[in-house]
Amino acid sequence: MLYGRHLGYKGRFEQDLASRDPKALELYNMVEELKDFAKDFMQAKVVWQFFETERDGNSIHLFQPKAAEPLHTFHFGRQPRENGLCLSDYILPAANGERDVSAVRRPARIGAAQRARQRTRCGRIQRPQPELVTATRVGAGKHDEPAIR
Repeated sequence: MLYGRHLGYKGRFEQDLASRDPKALELYNMVEELKDFAKDFMQAKVVWQFFETERDGNSIHLFQPKAAEPLHTFHFGRQPRENGLCLSDYILPAANGERDVSAVRRPARIGAAQRARQRTRCGRIQRPQPELVTATRVGAGKHDEPAIR
């Protein structure tokens, strides 16, 4: 996915690399050089935690285990079309005191901020990427369709 979707490689990258295609080799070597360059100052790390979850309209409430009050509530928009979906549709409704379970994760880049400040001081401005927060539904049911019944 990295080579095709994100770096624009046309074709089957793994097969082309195995058959020593020059363009595949060039792209692979460029990525390896970049990884080698960045390994001294940037480490990827992810912070994640499982939460009990309930949906409430277009909102998702996160709970500590057995807690009565939500720890945090995320409010989401709905697709602007008839029967449009919302992320909260993928969380099972609370029933009989049971809750769904979701993992919340966020990337934590170590070293990237220091490198960006150093480059800024040298006159090379870099805009920091916004932190992303994603929620992954891990409870019972199918993951590719909403939990609305």
